Amino acid sequence: MTPATPASLLLLLGLVACAGLADARANWLTLLYQLVSSIAEIKAIAADPLTVATFLAPTDEAFRTFLAAAGMGEDELAGMRPADREALLKYHVVPFMALKASDLEEGADYRVPTSLPYHSIALTRAGSAVSAKGVMSSANVVARDILAGKAVIQLIDDVLLAQEVTPNTGAASGDPNVSDPVATSV
Repeated sequence: MTPATPASLLLLLGLVACAGLADARANWLTLLYQLVSSIAEIKAIAADPLTVATFLAPTDEAFRTFLAAAGMGEDELAGMRPADREALLKYHVVPFMALKASDLEEGADYRVPTSLPYHSIALTRAGSAVSAKGVMSSANVVARDILAGKAVIQLIDDVLLAQEVTPNTGAASGDPNVSDPVATSV
């Protein structure tokens, strides 16, 4: 009998996204799955069950709130420049550490590096609650310690931002020199 292959992050996101499509709550990870699937480097990391990392995964509702604040619709998320999508995703990945809530000491702030170069976030546990604080935003963990191979997924209720989001009013012009609405967000 061969041992079971551990599930990858991408597989789990896909399963949760499909469940979300069939669920009336629709507060799952469909938008994150689409975003991860659109960036080859991130997709490869997420598909590897041997990846050791902590993925802070914003729910669909978190993405909808983020997009509304940026003056964007859901369809515009996929229309972001690949470099901007990649930077946004990398800010939600803590590489080489599969952190569970129990790994965090009560009340201590843990400054951990993200996959976005020169950026970090702070993780804090207060009782059973865990939060993540980025430069421009913070989020609460709403479902924690989901194992995906050697990685851990923490579902969060907001999109973490390294910089302030400024909506772009000229993006519809098709001018390649005009930045995307979230180009300044990471």
